[in-house]
Amino acid sequence: MNKKFIFLSLFGAIILHIFIFAFGFEKNNVHTLSNNSKKIFNTHFVFLNLKRSKEEVKHASKKQSKRREKNIKNIKSIKKDARKKIIKTSKSDKRKEKMKQDNQAKNQADNLARSQEKNQAYNLKNLRNDYEKKLRKKLEENKIYPLLSKRMKEQGKVRLSFTILKSGVFEDVKIINSSGKTRLDKAGLETILRTKKFKSFPKELAENTNFLHISIAINFYIRN
Repeated sequence: MNKKFIFLSLFGAIILHIFIFAFGFEKNNVHTLSNNSKKIFNTHFVFLNLKRSKEEVKHASKKQSKRREKNIKNIKSIKKDARKKIIKTSKSDKRKEKMKQDNQAKNQADNLARSQEKNQAYNLKNLRNDYEKKLRKKLEENKIYPLLSKRMKEQGKVRLSFTILKSGVFEDVKIINSSGKTRLDKAGLETILRTKKFKSFPKELAENTNFLHISIAINFYIRN
């Protein structure tokens, strides 16, 4: 009985040890497998994250590159537009400056022309006045007061007109205002006809006119 009990106890202890050993080994294996699985999963997860990160970085890099290219294009476009605007402005400024210079030159030319015309007109006027002054003096020298009119104390002023050509020849002599005395009118008319011709026009006057209309008063008064 004791032997049988001892045998069964030993046998039971052996079975128990085997069971414990088997269970412990399985448990360790399961734990190891679980840890390994976790490590594999974590490694795979890390790999996936790295791969995703690389793709995201690559995508971000491409996006940034595209944005940079777009910015470069925009900058080039802005620079091009700015250059065009500068060139256009420069051309416009040059055009305005040229127009301004042309207007100034035109104004200067017009002012010079007007000044020259005024000077020429002034010179011609002076030449004409000087010529007429000398002509009147000559006519006064050629005037003859009729003796009978003096004796009868006839006095008066006769106004005559005539045309003088640039050669100095008189034409179209006529009385325009009578003195009221026939002898005095005739004496005035004879004063012009007696003179017949005066000296030719000065060169500058002759270049600008072919004749002059002259109106002159010849006075017949007795001096005391």
